[in-house]
Amino acid sequence: MGCFCCKPSAIEDSRESPKERLSSKTASDLRVPRLTSSRREDGYRVKDRSDSSDGTSMLIDKQPNGVVRLHGETFERKREKAEHVATIQYPGFGSIPKATEGEQVAAGWPPWLSAVAGEAIKGWLPRRADSFEKLDKVKCYMQQLLRGLDHCHSRGVLHRDIKGSNLLIDNNGILKIADFGLASFYDPHRSQPLTSRVVTLWYRPPELLLGATYYGTAVDLWSTGCILAELYAGKPIMPGRTEVEQLHKIFKLCGSPSEEYWRKSKLPHATIFKPQQPYRRCVADTFKDFPAQALELMETLLSIDPADRGSAASALHSEV
Repeated sequence: MGCFCCKPSAIEDSRESPKERLSSKTASDLRVPRLTSSRREDGYRVKDRSDSSDGTSMLIDKQPNGVVRLHGETFERKREKAEHVATIQYPGFGSIPKATEGEQVAAGWPPWLSAVAGEAIKGWLPRRADSFEKLDKVKCYMQQLLRGLDHCHSRGVLHRDIKGSNLLIDNNGILKIADFGLASFYDPHRSQPLTSRVVTLWYRPPELLLGATYYGTAVDLWSTGCILAELYAGKPIMPGRTEVEQLHKIFKLCGSPSEEYWRKSKLPHATIFKPQQPYRRCVADTFKDFPAQALELMETLLSIDPADRGSAASALHSEV
């Protein structure tokens, strides 16, 4: 008679009923490790937002345990809260309401200033340019320049490089003539040859461009006339790039020299640079918007013939 043999494990397993074995197997397979991190718990949470037809914003909060939470807030309430807290925080200036910032910008303050210093300018109104009094400086400066030149010329000194960058003005409006690197002594009663390679090109008189070596205070007065016109025009009036172009600009504005001037001056470059046809003087037409007194002085200082430019002392008597 045969025997039936089974493994011990099979015998032990047979002690549990099929229902109990199925129950224990299911529990072991479905066992999930407990999540301890709050970040992982948040990963299971899903939030949805929906807007209902009555204007209510619904916030749906789905949690892992199946609980669904609804949060509602009307758009009207949200707008009231936004208006209540609609302020900008700036270090050192506190809170600046947006409405106040907008009013300041509308009043004329620049947006950047209202943003960073709104509290400081609160209640103030910006002043317009036409509310200030004009003190006629463009006249004070010319008087100081002419006084300085008269001081130099009366002591036998030619500056020979008068230009805007050599005129220094401090906060009190005091003008000083600087850079005497090209200055030279001269004797008005004794002629001596001097170099013609002086004075910055835009402010160089025509006689120096034509090679004159005998000259006097008139070279500084021509440069002063260029400065006077530049102060009113706001830019250099004859910005030539070369000596030939500079001389051409001078002739077009101030007219070409007369035949008498060419004969008596005997300039070295006269035959080379003498224009083929004479130019008509048009200083008054070009600067017709300038004040009459300033235009009159310019006509004198920008004379082609150096003898017609007068002196710094005579220019001080003008009504510029």
